[in-house]
Amino acid sequence: MSNRINAIARIAHPHPRQGEVTPDESYDDAAIQAQENREDYAENLQVLVDGTDEDALLLALSTAADQRDQAERLIRELLAYGRHFTGGTQPGYSWQTLANAARLPYATARRQVSDGDIAAVRDALGSTNHEPARASGADEDPQ
Repeated sequence: MSNRINAIARIAHPHPRQGEVTPDESYDDAAIQAQENREDYAENLQVLVDGTDEDALLLALSTAADQRDQAERLIRELLAYGRHFTGGTQPGYSWQTLANAARLPYATARRQVSDGDIAAVRDALGSTNHEPARASGADEDPQ
């Protein structure tokens, strides 16, 4: 395995530092898990490089970008579920609370949920019993 692939694996799965793992007695297990994750990552990246003849760093960046895009889609769909499929007034599911949990500004969270995200949630639930709730103006959060 190349030094570059091992370096990328160390960046993607760093060794935990003392104080980063809670509870403290789990540190050794976390260090072992990080090493296993690093080895698996390096092995998978090597397979990709061998199979495509592409640069390891460029492949790692592209893969990370794909994972970011998937995470952003999941966040949008979870926001849509929380506001449009739980009645919108479920305790704890206000736009502000959902935005905080997603670590997004309130306005950004509201803007990011599209009709396509709502449709994707409906499709994922696979039932007409899960129609989006119609939120009235009364349950809207103040900005």
